[in-house]
Parts: sequence; C-alpha cells; structure tokens
Amino acid sequence: MSNLTKGLDPRVRRTRTLLQQAFLDLMREKSFSTITVQDITERATVNRATFYAHFEDKYALLNALVHSRFQQMLSERLPGGFKWERHSLQVLIHIIFEFLGEVQQRWEEGNRPFEPLVARAVQQELYELLLRGIKQRKASSDSHNDPETAATVTSWSIFGAAVEWSRGERHLPIEQVCEHVLTVITRGIAL
Repeated sequence: MSNLTKGLDPRVRRTRTLLQQAFLDLMREKSFSTITVQDITERATVNRATFYAHFEDKYALLNALVHSRFQQMLSERLPGGFKWERHSLQVLIHIIFEFLGEVQQRWEEGNRPFEPLVARAVQQELYELLLRGIKQRKASSDSHNDPETAATVTSWSIFGAAVEWSRGERHLPIEQVCEHVLTVITRGIAL
C-alpha cells in the first residue's frame, strides 16, 4: 500500500484501485492521447463524478499511478524506509533503473508522449526521497553541505543514467550499471 492511500477509507482505496487498473488496461490497448475519462470510467464501472472525486484528469491519475508503483517498489525493497547510506542508495538506484525499464517495456510506441509526465513524476519522487534522507542524516551529523543541492545533483545523476540505460541497447546488465552509478555518486558523497 502506498503512502498516498495508506490512511484512506477502504472504499476509497478500492475505487482508486479500480480506476488505476482500468487505466493500465486501457494503456495496453490504446495510446495515452486517445484514452478519455469516459473510457476509464466505463472500464472501471464507475461514473464520471466518482472519477473526478478522486482525480482532476487522466494526467493526475497517471501521476498517482507512478507515485503508487514507485512507493510499492520502495516499501518492498526498503521496508525500513530510505536512509542516506550506501545500501539504501544502492537499492534505490536499482529501483529507479527497474522502474524506468518497466515503463519502456510496458507501453507501446503510441504511448511515448506520456513519457515526460512519468519522467517528471519519477524524478520528483526521487528528489524528495533523497532530500528527506539527506536532511535526516544532516540532523545527526556536523555536515555543512546544502541538502537541496545534494539531492538535486544525486537525483538527476541517478535519473539521467537510468533514462539512458532504459532507452538504450542495455549492453550491461542492470546490476552492473547500477553498481557503476553507485560508485560514481559515492565517490563524490561521503556515506
């Protein structure tokens, strides 16, 4: 269960899940640009008013899906949460690579226009997670580094490498690429 739905009434969670699943199913059949709210509500067997009670539009639904899937992967792999340490960073890098690789494989060419929306959501989620981890560590240390800058540089380094890997021919296995990224990042950041 994601942080976005954790405190919600079970009926609300069920409805959100129905809408998200309907949207995912439609993404496998149609391009993002041709999917309408009406398509989603018909597939989910809910009315439009119910959709709008949960999401502003299909872009908000996509954003919620990205955040939900990312949080799910994070809670499965880092049940204690992200900490600003080598192991957590290693797992986080692997999650980002896997997530973006999954996005590239899952949706067909007709859905490429939605990639910037997914990219923005993933990068923002990554930045916020790193920032929290850095601030928690900074509170317990004498570090004088700027947490926002460290989170920005680290998040874009991880994200950029993952995007390039997910779009490319993937000559190296994910584990090896993630280890290279971790090494580059940790050489410039004391963990």
